[in-house]
Amino acid sequence: MRSSKIQQQGWLAAWLAVGIIACASAALRAQGTYAPQAGEEEKLIAVLEQADASLFDKAKACQRLAVVGTQKAVPALARLLQDEKLAHYARFGLEPIPDPSADEALRQAAASLEGNLRVGAINSIGVRRDAGAQAMLIELLGHSDETTAAAAAAALGSIGTPRAANTLQPALASAQGARRAAVAAACLRCSEMLLRRGKRQRARAIELYDAVRGAEVAKHIRMAALRGAILARRAEGVPLLLESIEGSDADAAEMAFTVARDVMGPRCTRGLIDLLGRVSAEKKEMVIAALGDRGDRMAQPALLDAARSDAASIRLAAIRALRTVGDASSVAVLLDAAAGDGEEAAAALDTLERLRTEGVDDAITAALDGGPDRLRPVLIELAGKRRIESATAALRKAADDADDKVRLAAIGALGLTIGLKDLAMLTERVMRPRSDQERAAAQEALKVACRRQPDRDACAAKLKEAMAEAPADAKVRLMEVFVSVGGEAALRAVAACFGDSSEAIREASARVLGEWTSEEAAPVQLELLKGSSDSADRLRVLRGFSALIRRIGFPKEQRIGFCEQAMGLCQDDGERKLVLEALSGIPAPETLDLLASYLARESLKEDVCAVMVQISDRLLRSRRDAVAKAMQKVLEVTKNEELAARARKLLQEAGGRS
Repeated sequence: MRSSKIQQQGWLAAWLAVGIIACASAALRAQGTYAPQAGEEEKLIAVLEQADASLFDKAKACQRLAVVGTQKAVPALARLLQDEKLAHYARFGLEPIPDPSADEALRQAAASLEGNLRVGAINSIGVRRDAGAQAMLIELLGHSDETTAAAAAAALGSIGTPRAANTLQPALASAQGARRAAVAAACLRCSEMLLRRGKRQRARAIELYDAVRGAEVAKHIRMAALRGAILARRAEGVPLLLESIEGSDADAAEMAFTVARDVMGPRCTRGLIDLLGRVSAEKKEMVIAALGDRGDRMAQPALLDAARSDAASIRLAAIRALRTVGDASSVAVLLDAAAGDGEEAAAALDTLERLRTEGVDDAITAALDGGPDRLRPVLIELAGKRRIESATAALRKAADDADDKVRLAAIGALGLTIGLKDLAMLTERVMRPRSDQERAAAQEALKVACRRQPDRDACAAKLKEAMAEAPADAKVRLMEVFVSVGGEAALRAVAACFGDSSEAIREASARVLGEWTSEEAAPVQLELLKGSSDSADRLRVLRGFSALIRRIGFPKEQRIGFCEQAMGLCQDDGERKLVLEALSGIPAPETLDLLASYLARESLKEDVCAVMVQISDRLLRSRRDAVAKAMQKVLEVTKNEELAARARKLLQEAGGRS
């Protein structure tokens, strides 16, 4: 029994391989980059005919002839069909050649060869769908060798003519055991090919599918036939689909549910809706899911009824299905569900967020403006997630609500809905909040709103206008929002704050520049460093500079250049150490070269050595030469025993000598 099953699986795999080989061969010919060169085919044929050519060269020649070969190459390839080592390559070369002589060569091989060589030739006949070989294949279908018979069946299935069908169907009835499985698989393939031939062959394809459905073959083959039988019948397949769902065979029901997604037309939708009143609760959930996947709005009333079911599992399935078929008329039912808790409420909220039909936003806005209080948190969240700009007025009203939960939710939703002209709603909340919690919520919402604005400079101007009237603590919070805006105008606005008389403002300016999301901030930081004489302010700028250089991955040459400029502007070693910190984030040979130039500074050399060792440790695998050179220099100057030991170890690992 086990041997029979293995044989059956092997034949099915071979059947699939036939199609894969055909696709590969066609793909090779379709690629223009493989266009033949002048005289190339003749040279390849010469390789095949050369007695002392290597096996590898001949195999490659066959592969190339699959792309450039013509009738000229057929004789040379045909001679190799009896070669155990090269037959596969020869068939690969023959299969795509668009000339009848290739068919004749493969037929002769199938008729005269034995064993695997014969099976290979039969497989290639199937790949080429050679209708002229049908008589021979029909004869081989009864061959005593099981593998040969299976290959003949697969080839007939790929040829897929009415004659092939007329042969395979009675063979299915008479074959036994594993041979029957091979013929059944061939019948499935033949049915597919008949359907491709047009509507006149559809009835024959259906007949073949039905024969496989009723045969004593493996369950997965019968289920594949069931799928084909339903789809081939089109709308007429709905009764079979519904019968399979209602039946006691769980596998057939599962296949029918899968196929239900692919059967087009209202008849199928109506049939599934009718099933809702007849099937078990478990199957009802699956019917609901199928209706949702079909996306036919005809199902919406039935799904709304299911969403009001007493059974939680049915309600949940219906709520999820409404994602694809629901519209504005579904909003009320979904809102009721979303006002609850647990999985059902989360699913309803997700469905409401996904609905994209006309009128849904208006229905949500109307409910937000005058709906029950219990729904307000859900409606506010929805208005934000759906970016409903028309809900801005209602959200603004909710942002003044006495309930903290409602107020904070509305502020968050405003960040997702307001445009440039309404940014003042949120800047006002940042400047004059009712609580620290509200200030934090407003600042985050303002960041979200600013990221959404298409005109960054106009957005920066709005924030700058608000900052002019803001107290110091609010000015710091507004300054942090500029990072979300980005762009030249925002960058300059933050830099301008470095000239403020307030130390807190200057500190925030330097910090925010260090948090910038692009390299544009580095030149601005260097400008501020150059123009500042206050030691504390200079350190603030350099800390931000170091953070920016180490965090932003812009080109290393540019980062190293900025660091070199910064080092030239430093006034003491405390400042220089911050630049060294920045350089530690640029693991490159060029960084090591720059650092080596600072080794002569006595008061700084140990710090420079430490950074060089740190970078070398990261570069060891990729640039041993640079590491060896740098560690040699470190060992020449360092007096730190621990650093010297690490440098010697790195030097040895890099292949140098200490």
